[in-house]
Amino acid sequence: MSILKSFNFKVLLLLCILNSSTSFGAEDDLKTVNIPITSDLDILSIYKAIILEAYNRLDYRVIFHQMAPGRALLEIEAGHVDALLVKVANKKDEKNKSIIKVPILLAQGYLMLYCQKELLCNQSVFDNKKNVIGTVSGVTFSSHLLKNKRASRYQVKNGFKLAKMFEKGRLNYIISLDEAEFGNYVFIDKSKYLSVQLNEIKVYHYVHEKLAFLVPKLTVELRRIMLKRKASK
Repeated sequence: MSILKSFNFKVLLLLCILNSSTSFGAEDDLKTVNIPITSDLDILSIYKAIILEAYNRLDYRVIFHQMAPGRALLEIEAGHVDALLVKVANKKDEKNKSIIKVPILLAQGYLMLYCQKELLCNQSVFDNKKNVIGTVSGVTFSSHLLKNKRASRYQVKNGFKLAKMFEKGRLNYIISLDEAEFGNYVFIDKSKYLSVQLNEIKVYHYVHEKLAFLVPKLTVELRRIMLKRKASK
C-alpha cells in the first residue's frame, strides 16, 4: 500500500509540475505583443516609441515584425499578430469585429494629391482613364479613394520608391499622407510640385479582439504619453 501511495504521490507531483509549466508558458505568451511594422522606420519611429512605452508601462514586451501594410491588416484579422502600430480610422472599422481601436488620437493630417507643376491638379484627374496615380502598395486609404475611379493605380513598395519615381518624372501624380509630426509620407520637397488637399485622416492604435481586456489600460497610458508630449512642445 505504501508503494502505491508513493507512486500516486509522484504522479500527482509530476502533474502539478506540468500544469504549472503550462500556465507559466501561457502567461509568458500573454505578456508578449507582436506588432507588424513597415520598412519606413523613419516615418513611424515616433509612433513606435509611443506604443512601445505604453506597453512597457503595462509590463508587456513588444516584438516588431516587418511586413507590408496590406499584409499586416490581413494578419491581425486572422489573429496571427496582436496589434497594428497605427492605422487610419475609417467607417469600416466599426463593422470589423476582429480589431478594436484604442480611442486616443495619435496623429491627424490630410490625404494629399501631388502633381507635376505643368499639369492640372484637382480631383478630376481621378476620372481620366489616361492618368496613372502612384500610391504605396497595401495602403488602404488610397485604395478607398481611388475605388470606382477611371484613373489607374500604380503601386510601389514604399514611400521612398514612390518619391524617386515622382521626382524623376516617371509618375505625374501621387497620393501621400501629410501629418504635422513627420511631414509628407514620401519625403518630397513640396515646394516643387502642385498639391491638393483631399481627405482629413485620423490615426489610432488598434489591437486584435483577444487583447480587448487591455484597451482601457492602453487608453490611460496613451493619453498620459500624448499629454506629456504636448506639454513638452
